[in-house]
Amino acid sequence: MPQPGDVRKPEFQRGTSLAYGQATQANRQTVEPEMQPPATPEEQFLYSPTFRPDEPVTQGAPVGPGTNYVMRPQQSDQQVLERIATAAASSPFANNPEVKGFIEKVRKGL
Repeated sequence: MPQPGDVRKPEFQRGTSLAYGQATQANRQTVEPEMQPPATPEEQFLYSPTFRPDEPVTQGAPVGPGTNYVMRPQQSDQQVLERIATAAASSPFANNPEVKGFIEKVRKGL
């Protein structure tokens, strides 16, 4: 068990004999584990390169950018509520009393 005052030895030896950056490269090579080739067909599929390198990885997923992703400017909470209220007003649920109440509150700024 370490005692107070014990100093842990550095994991890597430091020195001034190597040119700038060479010690870092040497340390990275000793620390990084070697990559093992995929053992099963599932691993080969999982770690294989993408078949569509020009598409975002999140294409088709309900999150992240897709091919038609447009970055919106930062909006205030009120602007977001107004956008939702506008979408709700044109939805099939617009006649629901709770939805109507929500739309009215947003339009009044409450």
